[in-house]
Amino acid sequence: MRNHVRTGASPSSHGGLRFFFGLLALFRNAVHVGFLDRPLLIGILFALILDPDLPFIGIGIFFELLWLDLIPAGTYIPPQSQLAAFVCSETAALLQVHDPERMVPLLLLALPVAWLGSRVESAHRSRQNTVHDTLVRGIAPTETDGGADPKGYVLRSLGLYAVIQGCVCLIVSVCIYSLGTVVLAYWPVQYGPGWSEIWGGALLGGLLALRLRRAYWFVSACVMVIFAATWLGTTL
Repeated sequence: MRNHVRTGASPSSHGGLRFFFGLLALFRNAVHVGFLDRPLLIGILFALILDPDLPFIGIGIFFELLWLDLIPAGTYIPPQSQLAAFVCSETAALLQVHDPERMVPLLLLALPVAWLGSRVESAHRSRQNTVHDTLVRGIAPTETDGGADPKGYVLRSLGLYAVIQGCVCLIVSVCIYSLGTVVLAYWPVQYGPGWSEIWGGALLGGLLALRLRRAYWFVSACVMVIFAATWLGTTL
């Protein structure tokens, strides 16, 4: 006869564990870490931590719509819209910008920041690729213990990345704040665009999903014409 071993856990308790596992498994589809890495979340956090009356949510929606079609698939690095949204929200809070008419120059100044952030990230990844051979040699099982622990390489890489991103954010914030102070002093606010026009302009980013160079030039020309017409209409 076989000896049956009692584990002390009833089938009902196993059923409860399976229920919690099924609940946690929903996070694989319902909640994704990519959803947290969005400019809209930056706007929400700024609104919760600082002043909800400032246009942080509007800034997050603008950058969310502008690069909505650029998905980080494979090795593609999209514009770092989180950095642009953070710097723009920070500058708006420091300069106490409430009206959408005065937000236009800050949004325009923050646009190149997203491309700069992606370039810095790409350069960091390329630099890490060069130390790949060193990591492979370090973890090679040349000894009986199986080689060196790669934890040090990973921690140094993460620490270096955090320092680089922090320095880039600090430098860009100082530059955008200085430029924003000068531009806002001469920026006309009469009859400026509201949030509906600003978000509508951001939706032109959908045309960029065509992946055609002519479409890029067309959208750029339209944006320049619109803002030029707005500038002339407010100054004349």
